Amino acid sequence: LIGDRLFNSDFDKAVRLHAAAIKSPVYYYLFNYRGAHSVSELFTKTNDDLGEFKRRL
Repeated sequence: LIGDRLFNSDFDKAVRLHAAAIKSPVYYYLFNYRGAHSVSELFTKTNDDLGEFKRRL
């Protein structure tokens, strides 16, 4: 959970800096797959889907 947040935050910043430096459009994709069990299940004691992180430039 925390690792995903740190990775996505830095990735988002890098994409924004790149987009500001060039004239071409920049696209990026975040693959999101939830299996039968998730790490969040350890913390919340439920297997409910808590949503996903989405960002659009």
